[in-house]
Amino acid sequence: MAADGLPVISHYDTFYGNLRLTRCSDPACNIRTSTAVDSPGDVGKFNSIAIGGEGLPVISYFQDTTNHLKVVHCARVG
Repeated sequence: MAADGLPVISHYDTFYGNLRLTRCSDPACNIRTSTAVDSPGDVGKFNSIAIGGEGLPVISYFQDTTNHLKVVHCARVG
């Protein structure tokens, strides 16, 4: 949950092979916005999300193209 109590989801887009962040505009996530966090290449597998102290997402994930574990601290939500 983001600071406002609404869901924030990190996920791997299997079609494009990138890491995405989805921001829900309602508690049931019926209205949502999804943006690519990292691309191109095969990035975003095995991702995990946490909300930092300032209310912004921190996502760890695997970049298959380079075989590296990466972490991104988002500057904004959605």
